[in-house]
Amino acid sequence: MTAGVEASQFAQQQTLAIATLLAGKQEMLDVVGQYSRETNEALRVLTQRLAQVEASASGAATGLARVETTAGATAAGLARVEATAGATAAGLARVENYAGQLLRSRAVPLGTEVLCRTSFGWLLVPAEDLRLVSTMVEVGDAFEPGTSLVLQRMLGPGDQAVDVGANIGSLTLVMAASVGTGGKVVAFEPTPRCADLLRRTIALKGAEGAVTIVQCAIGSAEATAKLHLGLTSSHNSLLPLADGEGGIEVPVRTLDSALPDGMHPKLVKVDVEGMELEVLRGMPRLLESTPGLAMIVEFGASHLERLGMDPAGWLGAFAEHGFRPWEISEGDGSIRAIVPSDLDGVFSVNLLMLRRPPSDWPKLVVRT
Repeated sequence: MTAGVEASQFAQQQTLAIATLLAGKQEMLDVVGQYSRETNEALRVLTQRLAQVEASASGAATGLARVETTAGATAAGLARVEATAGATAAGLARVENYAGQLLRSRAVPLGTEVLCRTSFGWLLVPAEDLRLVSTMVEVGDAFEPGTSLVLQRMLGPGDQAVDVGANIGSLTLVMAASVGTGGKVVAFEPTPRCADLLRRTIALKGAEGAVTIVQCAIGSAEATAKLHLGLTSSHNSLLPLADGEGGIEVPVRTLDSALPDGMHPKLVKVDVEGMELEVLRGMPRLLESTPGLAMIVEFGASHLERLGMDPAGWLGAFAEHGFRPWEISEGDGSIRAIVPSDLDGVFSVNLLMLRRPPSDWPKLVVRT
């Protein structure tokens, strides 16, 4: 009986142990199931995200492809731009080279005019005046270098000067450069073509404020006269010409009436092809009001022959107004005192007429 009881207790213990084991197993199964469900959910989310990443990657790949295509087109465009820029640069280099050649040239053709370089600015020369063009191209302002030096040595900033018979203005430019913006230059030229070119030359230099151009001849009385036209414009004269090309009517004024009121020039340059004494006769008021007045006058033997005068008589007219003649060397701009006999056999020369000693102009160079 005791054995039966013990067997029964053992069976109960085994049953309880089995039940306990079964309960633990169920609990473990429940944990495993829960973990399995969580793992599946995590896998689903991961799979979804991977799909999104793949979709984004695919879009990015497409975008990159478009970027690469655009970049390729841009590179091709840049290559074309570089090629165009290279061609443009080459063209600009040719233009700059040509412009440099023009600027270094002594003359630049402009159709009906030729732009000639001088030390004092560009000068417009009529293209039809071949003699004048060839002279300017060959020597430029070296045509009258000594006279230019005398002008520079006698005139300074703020001074006043007059150019009678300015032609196209080779010496007007020298005067303008010497007196500066604070000075005053009045230039007289009767030939319409030359006067027009002179106006444009002064505008090109930007000296309109300092230089006034008056289109008329200067003489001893107010009148109208025939201006005889020479083979070159620098020979145009109120005196008849043996080799002339016709003539035109031009107004003639006296220097006293033509100059602005209150103007007292330091120097008057006269180049009027034989009419110098007529200019002198038309300026008595200026001579009286300006005792220190100096003049530069062209002496031409051929002009005196047409007038029937000799050098002594011609120089004597200036001496009556207190002028002493000084020969200008075109080589170095020095001056030398002369007497009438020194002009015998001289074809043409510029003379400086002074009423005061040269020492009043310290920059003048006197030679013996």
